[in-house]
This record gives sequence, structure tokens and C-alpha cells, in this order.
Amino acid sequence: MRLGVKFERLGMIKYLAHLDFQTMFNRALRRSGIDAKYSQGFNPHMLISFCYPLSVGMETKGDYFEVRVGEETTEGMMEKIQLNLPEGVRVLKLGRIDDDIEKIMSLPVRVGYELVFEDDSFLTWMDGLMEKQEYLYERERKGKVKTVDLRPYILSCEKKGDNAVDLLIDNSRESSLNPSVLVKCAENDLGRSTGLLRTIRLETYMEYNGEIVPIDKVFK
Repeated sequence: MRLGVKFERLGMIKYLAHLDFQTMFNRALRRSGIDAKYSQGFNPHMLISFCYPLSVGMETKGDYFEVRVGEETTEGMMEKIQLNLPEGVRVLKLGRIDDDIEKIMSLPVRVGYELVFEDDSFLTWMDGLMEKQEYLYERERKGKVKTVDLRPYILSCEKKGDNAVDLLIDNSRESSLNPSVLVKCAENDLGRSTGLLRTIRLETYMEYNGEIVPIDKVFK
């Protein structure tokens, strides 16, 4: 069975690197007694894959992974897994994923974020950015510099209180956009720090039956 899991991580656990975070869930699944499946070969590994790896320092209220398990039912699984997770990590929902659904790492087409700052300088900068038709950014990878237009990635921007903003990012393009890139661009334009306090991934979305929905919509 393909088991899909929705989880959150909040607080100091946000400083755990992705590979360590993955190892943490591997151990939690083993200790819970769930019959997770492993690859074949000389160095077998648990058949687990995360939807969208979290950057160090990023929190989340809506992230996902899937794992192959031998069980035919999800009854009692959430409680078993939660008992073996550290403070700050919580399983929100789990369920079976049909085999005709693509692998979970291929599903995200939209990602929602909340960014919280010390003041409103970033929010003011974003107001200006949303009025532009394009915003060019030079990205360097493997020694090569590529100019990317960031504006099409930003589907919506909504102020949330005095010093916070909700962003909806398009993830269906050739590459994804980490909100830290927007913060860096803002600081370059402003000539000072924006005072970023928190980056929280709110939800990860997929396309299903012609609609954009949270990935847990396909959990059964």
C-alpha cells in the first residue's frame, strides 16, 4: 500500500537538515512497528519519498511524504507514528494513495507560504513587485549564470497583519522558487535587512480532476 502522510514541523526542529529529518521519520516508522517496505540490493533503504524538501530554518503546516507499507489498513497508524516523533513534529493526516496517482514528489503545482518580518519593508517592496510585468534575477548554478523572471512564479500576495504576508507560488514551471530568493532580492533593492522572522510553508497543492487542491485530497 502507498501510504501518504501530511505533517507539520514548528519551532526549533526547523533547524534540522532535510536528510536528518528524513532519517527521523525512518526511525519513527520503524519504532512504531509499521511494516515499511525496503528497496532490494546491497544497501536496502526504506521506500519513502518527500513531496518537497524543507530548507533549514523553514517551518511547515502542510507538507507530505509517502511510504510503501505492507499493511492493508491505516487504522491506528497515526497514533503509533506520533508516539515516536519529537516535539514540534506532528502527523496531521494520513491515508492510502491509489497507484494511478503519480509519485508524491511529482505532484506539487502550487505552494503556499507565510513570511513574518520585524517591520513592513518587505510588504511594501512586494506591493511594488506585484505591479511589475517582470522582475529579472540572476541565478548561479554549477558555475553558470542564468537570468530568470521571478514575477510569473508569484500567483498571489496577500498581507496578513502588519508585518506578515501570504504568498502562493507556482511550482509547475521548469524550476521552483524558494521564498528566500524573494527576500534576498528585496534586501538587495532596499539596501538593508528585511528582518525576516519566520518562513512557514502553509500548504502544498496538486492538480486533481481539473482543480487545484491540497495533496491530502487524494488520501483514502
